[in-house]
Amino acid sequence: MKLGRLNLLRHCERSAAIQCHRRSGLPRRFAPRNDGDGSRVKQPATYIMANKRNGTVYTGVTSNLVQRAYQHRNGSVEGFSKRHGCKLLVWFEMAETMETAIGREKQIKAGSRVKKLALIEGMNPDWKDLYDGIAHG
Repeated sequence: MKLGRLNLLRHCERSAAIQCHRRSGLPRRFAPRNDGDGSRVKQPATYIMANKRNGTVYTGVTSNLVQRAYQHRNGSVEGFSKRHGCKLLVWFEMAETMETAIGREKQIKAGSRVKKLALIEGMNPDWKDLYDGIAHG
């Protein structure tokens, strides 16, 4: 069943249970994805966080690397990386689509620890925290 924009707006007004997009008035699932002036365009990425050189590593995927790395650094999300203190962004790879990024994450997670360390060493041999470079660069 295809609903026109006018019908969606009416549906949105009638249903208190559906959250509406603040600009378009469309239900969230039909609304445009990037609110604002377009400066925060979603860019899929696969990344590795670590607690220290050759320490515990966490592999993840996100559509906003700066925001996600910030969350890891501040421990604002419960889970593995918070429990193990993985606060250093030591490796990342941007992707064209979220599907590609998720596929890469699965490939990395399926690999051995040695392969993960080789990925990090290839891009970041000194294990420097790359966060400042992406957040302010």
